[in-house]
Amino acid sequence: MNSVLYLIYNEVSEEYGGKMKFAKFNVLKSDKNREIAIKYGIISTLTLMFFCDGRPIEGVTGLMPKEHLRRIIEDVIGKYQECLERSTKLAAKA
Repeated sequence: MNSVLYLIYNEVSEEYGGKMKFAKFNVLKSDKNREIAIKYGIISTLTLMFFCDGRPIEGVTGLMPKEHLRRIIEDVIGKYQECLERSTKLAAKA
C-alpha cells in the first residue's frame, strides 16, 4: 500500500472504527488476494471498497486527501446506514 494512503487510511479507520469495520490487503501478495481483486473488479492497488452484507456497495480508486475520503465515508454511511447497522456488530457503538 502506498505510504501516504497507508497513513490516511490508518487515521480515517481510527476515526470511523466505531461505525464500520476496516480491513486491508495487498492484491499482489498472493494468488488468493489476486483472486479476490479479480472477483470485485479491483484493477488498482490504490482501491478502497465498501461492503455491506458481504456485497460491494461503493468503491473509490486512487490517492485522495483525507478530507475527501471522509466525505466519501460519510456519504456511504448516510446512503447505507440501515444496511451497515444490520450487518455489523459495531452498530451499538455508533
